[in-house]
Amino acid sequence: MKKGSKLKTIDQYWAENEYVLREAGYTKEKFTNKMKQIMFHQNKRTSGAWRVFKHSTDFTSKDVIAGENVIQGMKNLDKEAYKQFRKEVIGWKNKVDYEGFVYDKDTGTYKYTNKDGTAWNIVLITGPYGSQYWDWRKA
Repeated sequence: MKKGSKLKTIDQYWAENEYVLREAGYTKEKFTNKMKQIMFHQNKRTSGAWRVFKHSTDFTSKDVIAGENVIQGMKNLDKEAYKQFRKEVIGWKNKVDYEGFVYDKDTGTYKYTNKDGTAWNIVLITGPYGSQYWDWRKA
C-alpha cells in the first residue's frame, strides 16, 4: 500500500526532529496522531500543522509566545502605535527579539529588554468605555 504525501511529510518532520520530540516525551505514533488532530481540527495543511505543533509550550517558552501575542496585538489594534513602538523600543533596523519578553504577574505588564539593554514596561490599557491601547515606558 502506498503512503500518502501527508504521512510522508509527517514522517519527514519526525525524522528531522526525532531527538527533540523524544526529549519532549513524544513517540512517533503520538506525534503522528497530534499532527493529524491539528490538521483536522484546525483545517491546516501539513506544513501549517507543523508550525502550530512546534509553537506549543513543549518547544516555545510562554514568555516568547506572550511576546509574539503582544506584537500581534499591537499590529491588530493600532498599526501607527506599532510603528512608534518599533521606532522607540526596538529600533527600525532591529528584529523583534521575542526572547526579550517576560510577563510580570505582579504588575500585569510585559517587560521587554531591547538589543541596547534598555528595559521597557509594556501594558495593554483598557479605557472606561472599552477602548484599548498599548503603552510603554522605560522601566
